[in-house]
Amino acid sequence: MTKLNVPFYVSTNNKHLECLAVFLDLFNYYIPEQEVRVLGYDEPSYDLSDNCKFISMGEQGDVSEWSTDLRKYFLNSDDDYFIYGTEDVFFYDKPKIDYINYLAKKMKHNPQVGRLQLTDGAEENNCTLETSHHYRVSLLEYVDDQPWGNFKLFKQKWGSNYTLNTQLSLWNKEYFLKYCIDGMTPWQFESQASERAKMNPDYEVWMVDGAIPILKKEGYRGTTSKEVEILGLDIKDDFIYEIPDGRVVNSKQLRDLAVAELGVKWGEAEWEHTTYWLERVSPELKQNVLSGTIVS
Repeated sequence: MTKLNVPFYVSTNNKHLECLAVFLDLFNYYIPEQEVRVLGYDEPSYDLSDNCKFISMGEQGDVSEWSTDLRKYFLNSDDDYFIYGTEDVFFYDKPKIDYINYLAKKMKHNPQVGRLQLTDGAEENNCTLETSHHYRVSLLEYVDDQPWGNFKLFKQKWGSNYTLNTQLSLWNKEYFLKYCIDGMTPWQFESQASERAKMNPDYEVWMVDGAIPILKKEGYRGTTSKEVEILGLDIKDDFIYEIPDGRVVNSKQLRDLAVAELGVKWGEAEWEHTTYWLERVSPELKQNVLSGTIVS
């Protein structure tokens, strides 16, 4: 079995330990042979699999210390390159390990590359990277001779938005530490730090389109669009949802609540909620979800 040639990190916090449980459940469903290193605070009360290494960053503080704690860890890490992202994304297909290793090797041979995004940057916008309103990109290479599928390799143009984000990406540690400075929330990292990073001519950010190394959907997020289907998926009966007041509901209940409590037609509700793949979680976790103990 092929193993990743770079370490795989996700970060979490005490409030999101149940969200982490879903992430790990899916991680181990698809790639149980891979090690995952979890950067968190208090160790979860549930058992962790042998391939999961939990690393406490100490006592959890305010969310503005998110970058401070990550920076402290990676400053003392020997990993010059690594995969990093947050725990609030869930796999829905097996990550392409050979593809990731191929990209990691290419990145190491091009030290000017600071970040290489492994997820689909255009997944929620019904577009391609070339037509996305979020990014400005230029084509580096079209690859059509690899077993994982054809893909285009792009680099972000100077001044593009979202130079930095917390999506699962290959990172050059030097680049990560340059912008992961003390005292930032994840959102400040993606916005304020991106504003600085996008003007840096010394580094490049690469992205892929076509075949995607890691297929995922966000499991917990807010939305500014007036849609319940904020994950880009049709609402189906094998998903359940948690809404801000803590109730966990199925698809039909979510539809009914949209009408009964918000007075809007289906598809016009504006909520923050959590989505879980019921068929992909353990029986114990499924029971926790149904009893309403998942992160709110």
